[in-house]
Amino acid sequence: MRSIQRFLVRWENCIVLALILATHLAIYYFTGIRRGSDTSYYVTSSQYLREHAFNLVTLFQNVPHSVHYATTILFFSFGGPKIFPVLNVLLSFSALWLFSRLLKQLLPGNVFLRLSIFGFFLVNTEVVRWNYYLLSDGVLINLVLLTLFALLSNRPASSWMYLAVAPLLAFTRPTAVAFFIPILLYCLWSKARFKLLITLTTLVMCLGLRFQLGASQQYSPSFLRPFHVGLVTGHLIADPGFNYKIESPFVIDQSEITGRENTWELLSKFPFYSMEYLSKKAITYAFPVYPYFSTKHNLFNGIYFTVLYLWILIGSIWILSLFTQRKLNLKSNPHLPRLFLFVFTFAGFVVLHTFSILDSEARYLAPWIPMAILAGVSLIGLPQWNSR
Repeated sequence: MRSIQRFLVRWENCIVLALILATHLAIYYFTGIRRGSDTSYYVTSSQYLREHAFNLVTLFQNVPHSVHYATTILFFSFGGPKIFPVLNVLLSFSALWLFSRLLKQLLPGNVFLRLSIFGFFLVNTEVVRWNYYLLSDGVLINLVLLTLFALLSNRPASSWMYLAVAPLLAFTRPTAVAFFIPILLYCLWSKARFKLLITLTTLVMCLGLRFQLGASQQYSPSFLRPFHVGLVTGHLIADPGFNYKIESPFVIDQSEITGRENTWELLSKFPFYSMEYLSKKAITYAFPVYPYFSTKHNLFNGIYFTVLYLWILIGSIWILSLFTQRKLNLKSNPHLPRLFLFVFTFAGFVVLHTFSILDSEARYLAPWIPMAILAGVSLIGLPQWNSR
């Protein structure tokens, strides 16, 4: 056993790099480069940006909506759709490598456990496969990983790295702003003053620019509508592509539903119906088993996320037991604010997708999977730090 431990310690970096390379090669082999429904928008916007000498101000003034996706448009502008996947993969290699370094910082004692968790993280292809799609999803997940490393790393240069990547993350997609609320609370708790200043500045700049350009509809009450207008038919409010479609057991006059009610109006009109619908939408987002997935894919997801949630549940019970027996002192334990950061971020995204017009698509899983993994890591790290 000791010889295996020594081997893993000696070759840990090589194993991590081999896992990253093997994952990317396997996904590229099976998927190749793929386009999406929004690809043409990014291509057109990046061409406009190149034609105007990379002047983002001109782009925002003429196409205000582009401010939400500025980072992705910039990536597309460096060589077009042919170079975009290459940049994404290079960014992914860096992000995954730094994620493995973050695991090493959080779990310094057990190399076998670190490599097992990293392998478990990579097994879920939702994290890596979006690098080969001509969409914003790959950029988003890579910047999430880089931001997490820069935020949590104890290296001296981490604050400057956070200064570089945080604004890029904020302008990747409208929902990226949701990351910075838990980060703000984490910086306050951990007294990271410089990173707190960066977070506040990023939020003010991001939201201020969007409201100034009149591109703030994603933050308006109409956005807090759990269904699209065209999906209201009789007693059914749902997207037929997902699992949360339900027929109301209550008699609802279709004329009573305009299709433009926000979440609160829907709850006040049809409370029981709405609660059932919203609950199913939340479960579908947090436990991704979709009708359009193959049986094997759904079986894998079912097993993977069951293991992940059981890990977090058992870890939580274990920590609670240690705390009630006074065997665990949480005071000044650095894993505690990290745990809250991961849990609040994950919970925030579930709520966001439940109470808004965002669909619970598979491509929206990627940003919160590392949060759930790191929540489990923090549960392991709490008693380890206490025993030092």
